[in-house]
Formats: sequence, structure tokens, C-alpha cells
Amino acid sequence: MEKASILSQVSAFSFRYHLLLILYSGLLLLLTPLLLLVNRRKLRLQHDSLKGRRFAERFGWTPSHFQKKGIHIHCVSIGEINAAAGLIKALIDEYPDTVITLTTSSVTGALHAYNMFNGKDYAQRIQHAYLPIDLPWLMRRFYKSIEPKLALIVEVEIWPNMVAQCEKLNIPVCLVNARMTAKSLSSYRKVAWLFRPTLRKMRYICVQNSDYFENFLAFGVYKKQLKLSRNMKFDLLPDSKDDDLGQQINAYYNLQDRPVLLAASTHDPEEKLLLDAYKKLKEQHGDLALIVVPRHPHRFDEVHQIVKASGYHTQRVSDSNLLDKSTKLEAKSTKKAEVDCLVVDAMGLLKACYSICDVTFVGGSFAEKGGHNALEAALYSTPIVMGPSIFNNPNICQRLQEQNALIITENTNELTETLIHWFEHPELAKLDGERGSKVLLRNAGAVEYTLGIVRKVLD
Repeated sequence: MEKASILSQVSAFSFRYHLLLILYSGLLLLLTPLLLLVNRRKLRLQHDSLKGRRFAERFGWTPSHFQKKGIHIHCVSIGEINAAAGLIKALIDEYPDTVITLTTSSVTGALHAYNMFNGKDYAQRIQHAYLPIDLPWLMRRFYKSIEPKLALIVEVEIWPNMVAQCEKLNIPVCLVNARMTAKSLSSYRKVAWLFRPTLRKMRYICVQNSDYFENFLAFGVYKKQLKLSRNMKFDLLPDSKDDDLGQQINAYYNLQDRPVLLAASTHDPEEKLLLDAYKKLKEQHGDLALIVVPRHPHRFDEVHQIVKASGYHTQRVSDSNLLDKSTKLEAKSTKKAEVDCLVVDAMGLLKACYSICDVTFVGGSFAEKGGHNALEAALYSTPIVMGPSIFNNPNICQRLQEQNALIITENTNELTETLIHWFEHPELAKLDGERGSKVLLRNAGAVEYTLGIVRKVLD
């Protein structure tokens, strides 16, 4: 009797899940025309390096040259690609005959993937596509075309039909570098009948920290699925190519002997906030340079106009020959371009800018975007200041704050005071920056742990 009751409950749960999956697919189908219009517009705006990419990828069609039987890794955009970069490189070393199919949801993510993995070491090993719209027949077409041995989803973007189709095609799925904040837990509980079974279908869920581990348990994920892997974002290593690019920027704009403030991954209205702080800093440090790196390419022109309107001598990287790979560094260094504010209107240069700055503001933190990853700044031993919005990476921010490598400010006045303190005491700024790099060293190891989980599935 008891066994029959359990089977009846399981059957009811399964029926409800499949019914919700159909309703979810129907709603998504109704929204598809709007999604396609937005995607098509973004594809038209994309960088020259991505021209010719097929709109059909959103329908599950992949280029004819794509290889099969590899590993599929899905990243939403820039942050997830940065988190997965170490794992991707480790997989390439570990499985030299296996191709990586890297998918992104955003055009910005696609461009970042192109810049990161387009070199000769990766061009033949990593193939990029846009993830299809999460409709069952489109996801099935996509997976039938690449036939991966494993699908890895990075951090948080969970698509029910994607996971369901992987189950039907016997493709194991793992969620890696996973996070579930208390806010996310509350949101997921509102749609638990759809997302709880989706998460339970995954082979393993590698979680960033113990708080997230407990949140996944509270949501109803099986404990045997969960692995406490730590955060792969801590597994950062400097790249000599970024250092070289940084030196080129230094030489071209004559920044070598000047203090440099970097505004990294900015959103509206953060450029204006930084310009207000820069104006006050400039009164005491006349040779201070400001480098602004907008988060999204579609804002490059807008940000240039905002900075130029401040009255400072402003230049944009795209007007230089810095990105011309045929030009040698020695030739570039002979041309000096005087500048107060430099707008970096090109993807792939942020780490180079970290390598030459003295103090960093990390964006998305006054713009209520949850704050972007501060660890890249810590990698280059630069002290970091952010606004109050840090819900994307609370654990990272906490660890950096504890070591005084990161200061969280609530308003423009606090931001300015923090910057003034560091520029008036460069020896303290250097010490706080070095503390940040030590945080990275103490918390590294997640990539190797996650690679061990992948081995269990593949071997």
C-alpha cells in the first residue's frame, strides 16, 4: 500500500512537471517573435569579427564545419566566460582530441569569447555558437547536430527544455561554479514545480560556497548531486599578452610615470559619477589619468560623448593603431598622445588596463547591476572601490573586504574620499592591492576540483 502511494505521488509530480514544461514552452513560443527581433537587431550591431554569424543559430542550426562528440559549455555572457576560462583551458590540456562547443546567450559574450579564444592555441579546439531559444525542438536539433559527451552550464542560467532534451538524448549535464543566493532561492521557489525537477536531472552541481550549498539543499536538490567546489573565479592567472597590451597603452598615451584611475565595466550613470570624482582628484593630482572601459559595446559612442563633454582632453582607443597587430610595439611607442581621459571602446583590453592602473573602480555597483567581478583587479594587485550593489558576487566581495583590498561605498562622496585616500597615500594603496592578490592565492583550486568531477562523468 505504501509503495503504491509513493508511485502515485511520483506519477503526480511527473505529470505536473511535464504539464508545466508544456505551458512554459507555449509561453516562450508566444514571446519568440519579440526575442527574435531583439536578437536580430543585436546581430546587426555586432563587431566586425562576428560578421556573418548566422541568425539560424538561434533556431538550433550549427555551422556545417562544427565537430561532434565533444563537450558543450554554456556561458551567459562575459562574467561566466571569465569564470569558465581556466576550466576550458584545463579541459583542452586534459582531452587533446576533444572539441569544446562554447555557447553564449549574448552578442557581448560572443565577442568576448572570440577575443579570448581566437588565438592559434584555441582556434581549432573551440567552436562558438549562440544558444538556441529554449524550445524543445530547437534544443533537440542543436544537440543532435553536435552530439556532445557532456554539457556543462556555468553559474546560473538554467533552461528547462535544454536539460530535458539532454536527458532524452542521454547527455549528462553538470552545473558548475553554481550559485544560489537567498534572493535567487526565493525567486526559484515561485517556480519550483518546473525548476526543482530540472535541477534534479543534473548529474552534479558544483557549488561555489557553503551558503549556496545550503540554499540548493533548501530548494530540494538531492545532496548526492551537490559538490562544494569553491569558486573558479579565484583561479586566475596573468597572461603575458595582457601585460604586453598594457605596456603598449602606456607607451602610446605616455602614462608610464602618471597615476592612473581605471573605471572598469561601467554602466550608466557610473561614468558621470567617476568624472565628478576625477574632477576633485585632479585638483590635487594634476597628472592623474582616467581610463574608462564601458561594459557593453553598444554604449561606446555614448560614453565617449559623456567623457568628452566633461571638457577633459579625451581620446578613444579605436582612434589609435594599438589594435593593429601588424604594427610593432617599438613603432607605437614613438608616438605620444597626450590624454586626460581614455575611453576603451574595444573588447578584450580590460585586463591590459588592470595591469597599468593604480586604483580601480569596478562598475555595475552604482548602477544596480549587482557589481562585476573584482577579482581581475585583485589579480593585478590594484586596490578596488565599488558602489553598494554587489549581489552578483557577495562572497568574493566579502573576502576582499575582509583584507581591505576592496572598499564598498554608498555614495559619490564616499567614493571620492576613498580615491583621495589611496592617491594621497600610494604606499597604502599598493599594500591594499597586494592583499587582494593574496586572497586569490588562498582561495584557488576550484578548477582542479571541477575537472575531477568532469573526469568522473567522462572516464
